[in-house]
Amino acid sequence: MVEDARARGILAQDASSRDSCDFQMMAEHWESPFLVTAVSTTGIWPGAAAAALGEQTLDAKWAHLLAMMDSFRQWIAGLDDPGLRAALWHDLRARSVRQWLDEYENEGIERLTIKIGERLEQIARAWAPPAGWAQPWRGN
Repeated sequence: MVEDARARGILAQDASSRDSCDFQMMAEHWESPFLVTAVSTTGIWPGAAAAALGEQTLDAKWAHLLAMMDSFRQWIAGLDDPGLRAALWHDLRARSVRQWLDEYENEGIERLTIKIGERLEQIARAWAPPAGWAQPWRGN
């Protein structure tokens, strides 16, 4: 129950009542009694869903950027150290979605992926990563 979760300091989602939720799964754009339009990134990057609402059109660069972020999200989620995971997430989310899209347009998705991977690698090295640490953006 929502009340039990809140009593424990846990955010709660009640699908039957939007007003009693601490968060929404989709960024809602427009609503009438008969139709709701919304955007979801399926949990990959909720901030991008909210940013997408302000766009007149969405093109393939959004899907490319989300796919790239999802690959980093999966890699980060697989790391054992919660402090390192938090540091990497913080770094990825330090820029706005618009900044990432602008950089994608300037650099291209391949160069941007390598650039982000190298930045995360730098953070992780300073964190003393374990032996055998993989670098997915380099294909290993």
